[in-house]
Amino acid sequence: MTTLNQVLQNPNMTVEELTNTLNERFQGDYDRLKAIADYVKTETETQFLTIMEMTDGKLVEKTYEMTSREMILMFADKAMEGNLLLVGTNNAFCFVGNPPAWFAYPEGVSDVEFLYVLNRMESWVMLLQAYLLTEDEKYALKVKQELLDWIEQNPRPALTTNNFSGGEGVAAPWRSLEAGIRMFKTWPSVLQYLAGTGLLTADIVEPYTISVYEHLEVLYEISPQYYPNADHNHYIMESLGLYAASVNLPELKDSQTVKEFAKLQLERCASIQITDAGGHLEGCPHYHNETMYYFYFAEMTAKRDGDQMSADYQALLDKAVSYTFHTLRPNGRNVPWGDSDASDSFPVRMGVYAYEAYNDPTCLEGIKSLTGETAVKKLALEYIWDMTDLTGFMDYLGKPAEAAISLPTSSFQKDEGTRDLKQICFRTDWTTQAYSVFFACRVPIYDTHQHIDPMGFDFMALGKPLIVDPGRFTYNGNEQEVTPVNGEKISGNFRKIFKQASSHNTLTVDNKDPFTYKDSWTYSYPSEEAYIGWINDLCDGQVLAADAEQHNFLPVIHKRLIAFVDNLYLLIVDKVEHLETDSKVQIYYNRDTERENLKITNGEITDSSDDVRVAFGATGNLESELTDGYVSDAMDVLRESVIVKYQDTETSENRYFGTVIVPYQATEAAPVISDVEVQSNGTVTYQKAGEDVEGEEIRISFSVNNESYQFSWITGKELTRI
Repeated sequence: MTTLNQVLQNPNMTVEELTNTLNERFQGDYDRLKAIADYVKTETETQFLTIMEMTDGKLVEKTYEMTSREMILMFADKAMEGNLLLVGTNNAFCFVGNPPAWFAYPEGVSDVEFLYVLNRMESWVMLLQAYLLTEDEKYALKVKQELLDWIEQNPRPALTTNNFSGGEGVAAPWRSLEAGIRMFKTWPSVLQYLAGTGLLTADIVEPYTISVYEHLEVLYEISPQYYPNADHNHYIMESLGLYAASVNLPELKDSQTVKEFAKLQLERCASIQITDAGGHLEGCPHYHNETMYYFYFAEMTAKRDGDQMSADYQALLDKAVSYTFHTLRPNGRNVPWGDSDASDSFPVRMGVYAYEAYNDPTCLEGIKSLTGETAVKKLALEYIWDMTDLTGFMDYLGKPAEAAISLPTSSFQKDEGTRDLKQICFRTDWTTQAYSVFFACRVPIYDTHQHIDPMGFDFMALGKPLIVDPGRFTYNGNEQEVTPVNGEKISGNFRKIFKQASSHNTLTVDNKDPFTYKDSWTYSYPSEEAYIGWINDLCDGQVLAADAEQHNFLPVIHKRLIAFVDNLYLLIVDKVEHLETDSKVQIYYNRDTERENLKITNGEITDSSDDVRVAFGATGNLESELTDGYVSDAMDVLRESVIVKYQDTETSENRYFGTVIVPYQATEAAPVISDVEVQSNGTVTYQKAGEDVEGEEIRISFSVNNESYQFSWITGKELTRI
């Protein structure tokens, strides 16, 4: 059994001396946090919390409007009873034990992520905030009880690589990721919130310190073996945990060596994981904003230690802000591409920590310009507990944005090799009413956080997400029962459903996905690289277009064009070549609206949504039908949507399809889309990168409200109006 003198640099230091040292060291944190708590008591700004609650034997959606203080106390009081809101519980509070059963699933829960998140102890922070807000020691004593119980119930396994990896939960609660998160996000709060109160006592300081040292051994010796290339978001969190703990407890043996190593790893992570175009290596907007928060937190940790990260490190973070902006929908929520949520809070959190780390308001200014300062303030209140200048920060939050986002309205996330995200974002302007498209074709994928639907896209216009990427919903690869928002209980393998192509805005051949889903984290796919390109910004911005090509259906090849026309219409053209005579192509569009709002009458799709509607027009070789779809704005939250599915009626080897999508207000007459035609006009040869390239000219024509449009698409080169 490890003893305190075995983990300290000075083995003669007593637990009483260490306790006094920690109380003195963190007294300033307590004073700062107490001032923040006093401010939160007076803050009247409200925000909405939507959760599922059991009513008359069924889960129903409930929305609460609360101040920040009220929300903290609600979560803290639930935690006092042993009820937590965790992954895998259908966005409902779930009894986890009191104290928690750290390695057990409650009835009806099968998601291993539940165990992982439970062992991050995120409820501790709100319990300790509740302690400062109420001065009721019961909240702090609950944290002390759980800390001691966790340490007693979960002795650290032997330091071998098979004891700390994910797998099927075998490593929970000692998975290396949770070890890292505990060390920078939750366990330091015990020191910060209790210093000088008489509650940071020797009875917890001794086991706490020994356990922190055991955490550092995992993060120093095991984590680098999992991520030798520093190329995964987990390694950022694990290195950050290593860094924060060695800064917070310099009394630990080898803490200086560990600290220097951790800082170096964080620098490595930034240089490897932030691409030349500014995006995060994994290509998921959610994880981009998440990892930038960690990188900013690392700078804050360095400052706490009287140090700083390198200038190159800061330059990389500065570059990453543009990706955050380009991957925001015009409503201020990030596109839920890959394993992402349609989150408004994560971009704001990134901005809050950029402000604290570098006094840089760029990110917050941009989001303010889209959603307004009040909306940003509501979201930022959750994160003010890490601010060192509360008065200055709140004064800044209350001011309108000084200027709109000044970036170009298009972005091509291009790099070399595995760092090439193959993503294109374009929008008509930087207002909330803009038309915006996120379009991607990353083959092969980098890791399994990404989508497996090449040439999918996300489209928003007139302030509403319309043709959407569905998001992630869950990491649980098992069959499960879930209750959609305002719906009846349904069952299925929702990880698979949300990953398959038919949930996305792309196509299949003979109902086969371009990737084969095997399980939650395993897919098979061809290794041949796909192409995506930004082909033009013509006619003073009135025609914005990109095209792509992927070979996942070999010998079948799929080419796609996506374009804005006159800042009013979305045009999608697909060429599918080398098909067998009896093969059929299916094209899918995930319309974010309730099922009863879409109908097919005499072959025409009609939309009766209350606010913004969508008109569809397609080439005559496509037959339409409507099927059930799903959308998830946040983990564990599922809404029903409608899949507009087109199936081709041809038998030719090479087939050409076109879809015209026109958004319009419900108060307006439905636009009439007619005469949509797409046909080949033969091959052409052109120069690209100094070499002759053979492309194809594809002629496109359609009419909207009797106004005709004609275009020439030379694949891989350009789109021109004729």
